[in-house]
Amino acid sequence: MSIQNLNAGDIVVSNFGVYQHWSLVSDALCEKGLPMLISATQRNGTVQEENWDVVTQGKHTYPAKVTYDRPVPEVLELARSQIGQ
Repeated sequence: MSIQNLNAGDIVVSNFGVYQHWSLVSDALCEKGLPMLISATQRNGTVQEENWDVVTQGKHTYPAKVTYDRPVPEVLELARSQIGQ
């Protein structure tokens, strides 16, 4: 998978062996130029918008086929409204 082919609103899945971690691709980029990811993790106990490398931890990550019934900016706004929750 090429990270450059991802778009804001895409869903990516990171394979951690015993579980899969699903994240929403943000419209923001980290200092390395990689997309930020929005997800909920047990690692931090809440929804966060974090750097690609922090979330994926170098694990195999691939796009999932997900469609929305609302525009991507609204999806991102809703996801961000959960940050810290």
